[in-house]
Amino acid sequence: MSTHPFADPFPQLIPKRGRHVLQRLKSRIWSTSGSVEVEGAAVGRLPVSVEAVDQLEFFRMKPGELFGGPGGSWEQRWFRCRIPAAKEAERGQRHLFWECQGEGTAYWKGEPWAGLDVAHPSCPLPDDGGVLHIDQGSYQTAEWPGRPPLQAEYGCRFDGAVVKVRETGAWDAYWDLASMLEFLDHLLVGEGYPASGKTIGWLPPHQAAAPLLRFILAELNALFDCYDRGEWRAFTTGLTELFRRCPAGAHQGVAALIGHAHLDMVWLWPEEVGIRKGIHTFATVQRLLDQYPEWVFNQSSPYLYQKIARREPGLFRSISRHIFSGRIEATGGFYLESDLNLPSGEALARGLLHGQRLFQELRGEPSRLAWLPDVFGFPGFLPQLLQQAGIRYFFSSKMRWSAIETFPHTSFRWIGDDGTELLAHQCPAGYGGIVSVRATQRSVRENRQGGVFPEVLLGQGLSDGGGGPTEEMLERARRYKNLTGMPQTEWSTGEAFFARMAHCRAELPAYQGEMYVQKHRGVFTTHGRFKQLYRDCEKILAQREALHVLLGLPALSLADWERLLFAQFHDALPGSAIGLVYQELESQLKSDRNVHRAWIEEQLGDVGAAATLFNPHLLPWRGVIQHPTQPELHYVDVPALCIFNIDTKRSNPPEVEWVAEIDRLSNGRVDLRFNQTGEPERLWVDGEDRLLELGRLILYPDHPADFDAWEIDHQTLALGRAVQTISHRKTARIRDGEGRIVRVEWTAQVAIGSGSTGTLRYYLDAGSPFLMVELAVDWHETHRLLKYSVQTGYRSRQIRCGAGFGSTCRSIRPGRPAEDAEWEVPAQRWAALTHDDGSGGLTIVTEAKYGFSAVHGSLGLSLLRAPTYPDPGADQGRHEIRFAIGPFYATTTAGYPNPAVAAELLYAPPRLGSHAETDGPGGLFLRIDDWGSVSPSTVKPAENGSGFVLRLHETMGRPGTITLRYGHPEAAFQKVNVLEEPADEIFLESSLDATGSSLKLSYRAYEIISLRIGQVQP
Repeated sequence: MSTHPFADPFPQLIPKRGRHVLQRLKSRIWSTSGSVEVEGAAVGRLPVSVEAVDQLEFFRMKPGELFGGPGGSWEQRWFRCRIPAAKEAERGQRHLFWECQGEGTAYWKGEPWAGLDVAHPSCPLPDDGGVLHIDQGSYQTAEWPGRPPLQAEYGCRFDGAVVKVRETGAWDAYWDLASMLEFLDHLLVGEGYPASGKTIGWLPPHQAAAPLLRFILAELNALFDCYDRGEWRAFTTGLTELFRRCPAGAHQGVAALIGHAHLDMVWLWPEEVGIRKGIHTFATVQRLLDQYPEWVFNQSSPYLYQKIARREPGLFRSISRHIFSGRIEATGGFYLESDLNLPSGEALARGLLHGQRLFQELRGEPSRLAWLPDVFGFPGFLPQLLQQAGIRYFFSSKMRWSAIETFPHTSFRWIGDDGTELLAHQCPAGYGGIVSVRATQRSVRENRQGGVFPEVLLGQGLSDGGGGPTEEMLERARRYKNLTGMPQTEWSTGEAFFARMAHCRAELPAYQGEMYVQKHRGVFTTHGRFKQLYRDCEKILAQREALHVLLGLPALSLADWERLLFAQFHDALPGSAIGLVYQELESQLKSDRNVHRAWIEEQLGDVGAAATLFNPHLLPWRGVIQHPTQPELHYVDVPALCIFNIDTKRSNPPEVEWVAEIDRLSNGRVDLRFNQTGEPERLWVDGEDRLLELGRLILYPDHPADFDAWEIDHQTLALGRAVQTISHRKTARIRDGEGRIVRVEWTAQVAIGSGSTGTLRYYLDAGSPFLMVELAVDWHETHRLLKYSVQTGYRSRQIRCGAGFGSTCRSIRPGRPAEDAEWEVPAQRWAALTHDDGSGGLTIVTEAKYGFSAVHGSLGLSLLRAPTYPDPGADQGRHEIRFAIGPFYATTTAGYPNPAVAAELLYAPPRLGSHAETDGPGGLFLRIDDWGSVSPSTVKPAENGSGFVLRLHETMGRPGTITLRYGHPEAAFQKVNVLEEPADEIFLESSLDATGSSLKLSYRAYEIISLRIGQVQP
């Protein structure tokens, strides 16, 4: 018992005393061993590899030197540091403190050694002496709170380098005390007392403190006495013992931590910098894996592993060893973290096909987990697509961004539109945690399913070049592993987390359908020209795959798909990156498109031979095209999947009474009336009134409160004004080479906003039920949104929107917050309004536009935006925009395509070329007698080289059957998944007859159906 005259320690003063002791402890950790001689090479824009570093000329560096472009740039500078050998007392404890802004990677003996950045200002040093090279980027773009700014006139400042030696006992004691004081602050604030940081003013006495708080304060105060008396051993062992005496309880939940470094491969930096960030991050990771044997790290992108393997094979060998030892978890499913709303279903399927192949190579098996923490929305077909790719688990944290309503679940069963079920976890925290008491406690408290499954999965580490976790995070995690009042904290892989969750599967709640993020609604429209180019590449790859089937060639490789798959990245295709990203990707995609186009044209023959069409579609193509060697248009009727000679097999257009007047267009099926201002005000299709009021261009002020390129704010769609100035209206009848009318059109000049002009063109083709609309615009607006709005007579309670596979129904009834929050929604190139009973309906079908809105019978299509951040030039310049307005058909019959079919046929006409004349259609006899609500997706060579794959998808939520006929007497059919592995389902009925093979197949609502046709492998 103490006999000190000041026995009452005034508990409210102890936290402040603790902070002072902590600062004194910190001063004991590092001792300076000596400064380092540093030399620097010239700054260059093209990166120099480590193999060529010895060819550079180096100069002596002085502290305070500035280098790089203004405000940061994408330049590189190599530094050379001469490191002396460690003294005996320094072995294993030396660190290089690198005082230089920017992001760098230290190289030792030609291999990446460690990352250096604001979050990782030092790195361990090897014991032997030698030369350490540092690959320094003159940029500092990672997401670090409180990072020091770059210089205004130059990118970076060099302030020197020094070697310091760490005293292990002081380091351990420091983190023991720092972690306990952080926990103490949490207890103090939770009970209404000031945290330890308050130094001035009245400190309230602890008159009603919990026993745990009083206990920890008393124990810490006694330990501080030991420290002040110089009783070092008693102080350090007492700190360790204090953690042991305060174990966690089983009821406090579990924080399953996973080391993570979320890395946008492009965003506020170009691709080359993204790769360099990846190398710099993994260099840091390998040092931490050596130091902390309990720690595991996650990285989701096979693309990044590929790049590291090519750039730094030594580092990749180290990564591979850690993958197979279980220290690095390579999981994710996709080739990289793709956007999910904008790519076609087939493009997403290829991302999974090639991603899972690479995961098989990386880890010996495909990924079981889809890791998508930062993607801008999750369509309802995704559970089915993921399960068909061998994935059983889904992780994200993006739903926490929703601004109107909180997502209802943390751990749950996500059920797709078709009924497929995955285990899912929507983390209540972000993906860049720092292992703090407050964040960990909050995450566990916000675990909605904590009573059933007490764990939350928390990604820990600084993102986007911040290098991932730090030593400080890993030290705190050790101390929070088993501490009373805290969740039990343990490192875990993602797949192990879900395997534990699976034991509680039956008790978890279910959520069915789309997970719409109530944020980032502008990404469906921003950078429209790039989205158009991306869609062009999707189409040309589909055409080439179909031609490979016709010619008996093998499947396309990853190299053929790689640039398109990269463009799917969630900060590329959505339009949320800097301008340099689009300059580079546009050049690459155009090059790929031209290569594939040239190959197709080469296969179709030499110029001068008979003109041909190649129809890559699974349905016949009827419509108007231009002859490849003549100026006239022609009406053609081309069978499915064939090469067709149009000089010898021309079709006659329907004979109708055509109308082309200033106030009216008609092709016999579609009758369009214009008002006096040149706006469509009445539309009939096959005698039915579809458009009751107006179709018009509307310009809106577009000033998002935050995230400029990402957002369309709620008030925006209430502030629009119709584009009124329309002049020089004219009409025309377009005839074919034999003088027959095949098209009528109406054009006008349009002035938009303060500085944009354009030509608006409406036209009707022979036999088509669609009004085609083209807008050629020279766009020079700032913070404006241009939409085309159609006021219809359909007052249904929902809008049906196209999806990558299938479709999504979204409620448009006013008054419910979650539904009102969907004022702008994504659609895979079509959306429709119908009557509530599903009858009738009008649809807008687009070539490459993805943002729609609907309210009170009005259907709006977003055409252009003009944000200024992060790319001031986004969307500026010329655009060619095409869309169609027509009737909604739920099923496809001759001349009446459903909108999913129309979205493919309207904007991907047969390829024109030249080919030697043939006796008949050079094609693949493959026919489906009654398409119903099933839509074709692709025909492609089988990946195993045996036969080909036909993929279909049901689009309207209707189960049924189809009969497929294939003109080969010995054909075999096998149902497969998107990885082209055999599926378990059995066909309803199959048969062979004298004219070939036929197959009757049943399907579920919204099912993705893949058939391998040909010789079936066991």
